[in-house]
Amino acid sequence: MLCIYYFILLFVIFNNKVYSVEVNAIAYSLNGGGTLYSPMISEFNTFSKNNNLNITINLNLISGLNSTSTVNGYEETLESLLNRKSDKYDLIFYDNIYTPRIEPYFLDLNKLIPKEHINIYIPGVITQIGFHNDRLVGFPITIDYTVLYCNEYYLNKYKKEIPKTWDELINTGKYILNEEKKLNNSDFIAYNGFFDYSEQGTCSLYEFIYSCRNSIDSEFPVLTDQITVKALKKIKRNQK
Repeated sequence: MLCIYYFILLFVIFNNKVYSVEVNAIAYSLNGGGTLYSPMISEFNTFSKNNNLNITINLNLISGLNSTSTVNGYEETLESLLNRKSDKYDLIFYDNIYTPRIEPYFLDLNKLIPKEHINIYIPGVITQIGFHNDRLVGFPITIDYTVLYCNEYYLNKYKKEIPKTWDELINTGKYILNEEKKLNNSDFIAYNGFFDYSEQGTCSLYEFIYSCRNSIDSEFPVLTDQITVKALKKIKRNQK
C-alpha cells in the first residue's frame, strides 16, 4: 500500500511540474528601434506572467554603450551566426534592407504561423518588406521615416508658401538661394536630403524614390522603372 501511495505521489508531482520557455532575442539599438525593443519585451514578459504563459524573452540589446559595432557590423554578426547555424538566438530584430542577404537562413513563417494572424498585417507594409522569394521571413515591428523640415524664417522673408511637391521645393529653393546670394549669404543651403555615404544616405535615396511613385497606394517602384529614373534625375536637380 505504501508503494502504491508513493508511486501516485510521484505521478502527481510530475504532472504538476511547470515547464517554462525562454526565448533569446537580439536587437541593435542604433537602427531606429532603440527606444522600442526593451519596453516591448518588458510588456510581453509582464503579459506572459499575468496570463501564466510561462514564456520569458531575454533581450540582448546591442548599443553604443556596450558595443562599437556599426549597423553593417551588426548585420555581419547576424549573418555569421546564421551561417554557423548557431542556436544562440530565437528571435532576431534586423533592418529589412538586409532581408535579401539573410533571408536564406530564415524559416518560411507562412508554414509556422496561423493564417488568421498573418492576415492582420495584410494589406500593409508586410507585403513589401516581410516577403522575399515568395517566403514570409519577418514581421514589421517598427517603421523608420524621416521628416523634411522647412525654414519658416526664409519662407516668410520672401513671402513663399511651404512647398508641397518636389518641383515647388526646387523652384522655391532656387529663388531664395539666388536672393540670399545677392546678400552675400554663401552659407545658405536650399535643400539637404541627407544623402551621405552611410546606410542613412541609402535610406534617404530609397525614401526619395518612393515619394515619386504614381499614387499613395503604389508599391515601391522597380529600380529599372522610369519612375525611378525620373526620381534620380529630380534628385540631381535638387542638388544643383
